[in-house]
Amino acid sequence: MPNERHNGTGQAILVLSEEGHKVAKERHRERWSSETRNWKLETGK
Repeated sequence: MPNERHNGTGQAILVLSEEGHKVAKERHRERWSSETRNWKLETGK
């Protein structure tokens, strides 16, 4: 993911991953015991 951060596509990739996980969770709630991960891109501050 470091390369994606440098070329500016990191946030878009995280958004797509978050959306995919939301769909999977809606389809199979029984497989999910908690919330998904934090999908925010760290700024390194």
